[in-house]
Amino acid sequence: MKSYLKNILALGAVSVLFSCQSEMEPVGPAVDFEPKVLVAKVDDNVKADDEPSRTSLAEGRMVRWSSSDRIVAFEDENPTLSDENTAVTDNGAIASFTFSQKPLETNFFWALYPADMTATYDLAGIHTAGIPVEQRAVAGSFANNANLAVADASVDDDVQFKNIGALLSLSFTSTKKISSIILKTTEETLAGSVLIEPETLDFVVDEGSGEVTLTKVNATSGTYYFVVYPGTYEGIDEDITTVGVKATIIANEDVTEDEAYTIVSTIFENVDAITE
Repeated sequence: MKSYLKNILALGAVSVLFSCQSEMEPVGPAVDFEPKVLVAKVDDNVKADDEPSRTSLAEGRMVRWSSSDRIVAFEDENPTLSDENTAVTDNGAIASFTFSQKPLETNFFWALYPADMTATYDLAGIHTAGIPVEQRAVAGSFANNANLAVADASVDDDVQFKNIGALLSLSFTSTKKISSIILKTTEETLAGSVLIEPETLDFVVDEGSGEVTLTKVNATSGTYYFVVYPGTYEGIDEDITTVGVKATIIANEDVTEDEAYTIVSTIFENVDAITE
């Protein structure tokens, strides 16, 4: 099974190009050295097989940056954190990440989103907390700080982030307000800490989980996205619509919504007993 983002995903139609804007003012505290600035630009002229990158979904399922986004970069084995209040323009198509906390005398080796100050870099690759097992639900999009991505910044300030994570969409309608949604598998690793080989995007999950929870949904309907490691559905490389369980219950029109809800909720609340 392939481990890079082309394996994907609900977002195969988004690409990013990054360029340095020399006239952009650094964001952050006054310093006595020239802060490093990385400028990210989303390209709207996308192709079906282009690679997506990063953060939230805009209208038309384009990926956009937000001012709360931060990244870390590795000049050595320890990460350097970008400043708060990332400068975002053009409706999120351009984000400028400024590093003014300390002088960076050499070009970075790698940059990582989301910002993980516990991450380290060595000859094996980047060790990071990876994709979280709990992701706060965002209607029509996915959780902030969930879509893991890396960029090569060893040559200059022009970088291209590439996704490690995949996006899995879920749409639902319910007569009851849903507080959380759990995606669970016994055969695949969905989230957890990971070692990334950034040149190839190969990765090895150190401490993985087969379960991801979208928290704080609090809705009766909507479309939401899980961020998971790719390969959950082997061989699928385009959008599909599928059922959420491996069984279907058929009832006639005389069954009320409350009766249907009672039947389905009873099954899911007693899954362990049923499968014994």
